[in-house]
Amino acid sequence: MMEKLLPGLQQKIREWQFLNASVDIIRGEVRGNKKEEYIKEVKTYFDQQKITLFKNLVNNFSQITKDQGINIWLSNAQTGLNDVLKKYNLSNDFSTGKIYARDTNVSFDKVDAFVKKSLELTDSAGKVVFEQEGDILSVAELPQGDYNLKITYELNVPASYMDFIHDLEKKYDITLTDREKSILALQSMMYKDPKRGEVRKWRESKSTIYFPQSISIDQVKGDMFYQEKFYPPFANGLFYQMGINTNNTSKSITIKFHKSW
Repeated sequence: MMEKLLPGLQQKIREWQFLNASVDIIRGEVRGNKKEEYIKEVKTYFDQQKITLFKNLVNNFSQITKDQGINIWLSNAQTGLNDVLKKYNLSNDFSTGKIYARDTNVSFDKVDAFVKKSLELTDSAGKVVFEQEGDILSVAELPQGDYNLKITYELNVPASYMDFIHDLEKKYDITLTDREKSILALQSMMYKDPKRGEVRKWRESKSTIYFPQSISIDQVKGDMFYQEKFYPPFANGLFYQMGINTNNTSKSITIKFHKSW
């Protein structure tokens, strides 16, 4: 959303990430306050752009709400206000007619911009019912029956991004180590995981899906190394964790479920 309001912001963010990741190399010493360089840059930039940001926010507000770029939750809002929030997609209040499939970053959030997530819903005959990107899938009008929800993650870190980081190395006259390269999504890094032993991490996330109570989860399979059902009072839920450790790779999970009403 911010990139739409401030064209060119993505490039600035990537340079700030570079400063944050490599500040010790740039300063030539390992010490605290590692965010000082990029926080200073961020403050200067937004001080210069605040009027432009406000104008573009006002002029594009309708499209921003349509794209769900803003969400608001007010626990004690009056009914009328909640209706307005829902009308303009400003509320994250749970709807019994929707599936919410959201991801929480576990490692290397710098790579998230290069991950394409897509949802495909098929019926028991294999016919595609819905196919979309995003995290929210409307199932209010879905007939009773058995379905498969396939969630695919495609990692594609482009060569242009890698060239951009190499240019920043030249600009700041430094050479990145494996630590900085992994943080900036140039490569994966080996870690010791208590449950999985030595693993190579690059893009990894823990996902949380809330299904309406009319939907029961029958089977979960695919490219994951952890899954667990949970049962909040208002929904049927599923946790799963998955990762992609090689560039230009797709991984997916498939959830077979039954809608009873």
